[in-house]
Amino acid sequence: MSNSSVKIITIYGKLVKEFSSPGGRVAFWDGTDTNGNLVGSGVYIVVAYDQNNNVVTGKIAVLRQ
Repeated sequence: MSNSSVKIITIYGKLVKEFSSPGGRVAFWDGTDTNGNLVGSGVYIVVAYDQNNNVVTGKIAVLRQ
């Protein structure tokens, strides 16, 4: 979605990171939290939404060694 906000949250609902995707269609998350620390292995929920309250969700698996 164009001009959307993106939130990365844990499966427990804790906010990990929030950023915007002005052009939409593609968003890039560097795998860090709001403090710049790399997140641990696990499944994270992605929530993207725009000003018209359109919402799209997805999941990301992060694997660290």
